[in-house]
Amino acid sequence: MLDIAFKNLWARKTRSILTVLGVAVCIMLFLFMVGTTGYVEGNMEKEIANYTGQIYVKSPAVSGLTGAEFPPVSSVIDSISAARILEETPGIDRDKSTPVLFRTLNREPYPGGPRNLAVCLPAGKEAVYIGDTGAAMGSNRFTDDTSAEAIVGKTAAEYLKVEWGKTISIAGQDIPVRGILEDTGIQAINLTVFLPLRYAQNLFRQPDSVSAVLLTASSAGEVQNVVNDIKTRFPKLETMSQVEMAKSMDAMLTGMHAFFGGINAVAALVAVVVVLVVMFMAVSERTREIGTLRAIGARKRTILGLIVQESFFLSLLGGVLGVPLGYLMNAVMYKGLIVIEAADFPQSIAVAVVAGIVGGLYPAWRATRINPLQALRYE
Repeated sequence: MLDIAFKNLWARKTRSILTVLGVAVCIMLFLFMVGTTGYVEGNMEKEIANYTGQIYVKSPAVSGLTGAEFPPVSSVIDSISAARILEETPGIDRDKSTPVLFRTLNREPYPGGPRNLAVCLPAGKEAVYIGDTGAAMGSNRFTDDTSAEAIVGKTAAEYLKVEWGKTISIAGQDIPVRGILEDTGIQAINLTVFLPLRYAQNLFRQPDSVSAVLLTASSAGEVQNVVNDIKTRFPKLETMSQVEMAKSMDAMLTGMHAFFGGINAVAALVAVVVVLVVMFMAVSERTREIGTLRAIGARKRTILGLIVQESFFLSLLGGVLGVPLGYLMNAVMYKGLIVIEAADFPQSIAVAVVAGIVGGLYPAWRATRINPLQALRYE
């Protein structure tokens, strides 16, 4: 029956090609979403490891936001309290601790998705946030705390179309780009635009406040002591250590999984509908042919197998074609940023095949219900 299935598909080349393309587009989207999820999870794991020993001191979350919001963009601490925290807290490395101001530059494209942030630090404290990240172009250090200048993460530079030596527009101001950082593989650095703190406070019209104080414990064993001290002396403020950061990122991943899972479910459903409609039309057009097969003794399971085989081959071809299309989408839209693992290929093709078989079952069942005598009189 395989040769008959191939002949039937070849006899309707245009329809078969369009069906394969339809399934391929669905699989392309499915594969891209799976790759995106894996990429974000990998980056979050790197970020959590990067925050070892760090503690954010922030104000309580505003209404409607979780207490584990990270980064704490909605937090506000007056500059006097921030200075006291830095000067009076025991057990911290003051060279690696700093006030920081966060501002969101754009909305996240999907729940838990990446945002471009402005992270504003005092001149000389850049390494507290970026570590030993070097500059791919220009400098990774500010000239001073009041100059209008920006240091841009690699991915942010690509996304915002920023070039070294030119300007970036923030809050209506064109700010010279002092440097573009190397790729770190950490979203919190790659997606960020860094500004000198005092200049940024004036730019964003909050000269007497910051978002949080970033403390680095002098040792891992001092983290809980630092947290306890802050809670005792500043009971109206909250602390966020690596544990809370991990919880915040887990919550972000939950939202992201739900969002991407919904897209993947829709993609698979569309593939099912595409195959179902095409095979239903094929069965309707071949009523006489199927009736003839039944009249000469073909069994119902033979007819069922024939239709399912056709839907299987259409979806298999669509799944195989969807893999390179997923790579192409990644290369064109995201310049290869999203890593599509080889282990994702079998899963994507399996989804296509299952969608094709499910989509072909109802038309196949309808074909087995065709009455041979009525089919032979069908026009």
